[in-house]
Amino acid sequence: MQTTRNITVGIPTKNRYDTLDKTLLSIAFQTFSPHEVIIVDDSDKPINITTIPHYEYILRVFDSKGIKWRVVFGKKQGQHHSHQLIQDQAETELIFRIDDDEVAEPDVLRKLSKHFSNEKIGAVGPSVIEPTAGKVPNGLRNRITSIKTAPNMQWFRGEGQYDAEHLYSCFMYRKGIVNYDLNLSTVCHREETIFSHSIHKAGYNMLVDMDATVYHFRNAGGGIRTFNDPLLWEHDEKIFNAYLSVWNVDNSSSKLVVLDCGLGDHWAFKNILPDLREKYKDITIAACFPDVFWDEPDLKLISIADAKQMFGDITPFQVYKLLWDTPEKIHLIEGFKKLYL
Repeated sequence: MQTTRNITVGIPTKNRYDTLDKTLLSIAFQTFSPHEVIIVDDSDKPINITTIPHYEYILRVFDSKGIKWRVVFGKKQGQHHSHQLIQDQAETELIFRIDDDEVAEPDVLRKLSKHFSNEKIGAVGPSVIEPTAGKVPNGLRNRITSIKTAPNMQWFRGEGQYDAEHLYSCFMYRKGIVNYDLNLSTVCHREETIFSHSIHKAGYNMLVDMDATVYHFRNAGGGIRTFNDPLLWEHDEKIFNAYLSVWNVDNSSSKLVVLDCGLGDHWAFKNILPDLREKYKDITIAACFPDVFWDEPDLKLISIADAKQMFGDITPFQVYKLLWDTPEKIHLIEGFKKLYL
């Protein structure tokens, strides 16, 4: 057995004590042992797993292998909050996120971590499959432009490594490149797509390593399946559509800008209008202070209320969120450039 002191394994869990133990065992028996395991228990009625004999035994295995572990109780706000808590508390550069109904083959940490010797790699995902999964279809790739029209290549068996623009469910990533969007509902629909593609947008490459395999039990209960309100999914899909608009995924010649910010911020934004005009034929601006654009008759102006009607939550358009999530300090105008150009 080899060890690596550069990986934290993060496991959010909710009402799945029947499968969480299998997930933990799969981590305990990795050929590369991680530095630590953080379990965030968001269950409706959390149990102290150290008092359950077979869980206590698994944790003793961690101890015997020198793997640090801790159980943290969640905020009852969704697993995206748990993932962010893991990222905040992780002691290592690399984080391997795995769900509480997934089981990793023993060489997954070794196979994924080797890619991070390349400093340009921001995240790498394995195949995340059911035992009956078929072979990956020819030409299928995780492209953000086909997020709503094509299946995820991680759902299939395959060989080799492939470039990706987003990842699903279980993957390893570098800590601190971006934060999770905490404005999603408790079902946190699309959270991993938003998070992983944001890593890609930050300038990092991503891969799917089809030679690494995680099995997904698809537990019928617990996790996000605890929540049955379809309005939660609709809420999150609207937020996701806002991200797709910001990212200009459809390569549209039109651009929507949402300026839910101060008067001075509107004036700062005007500095990037010449570049926007070179890139987009039609520009619509939802503005708090539309009078700032009195000398821009070609712009279509709408209200912030109109933007909220379209997307529900307009946080993805918020330049100050981008500035907060960006590790390096950048000027407000540079923030607008990163957001809209």
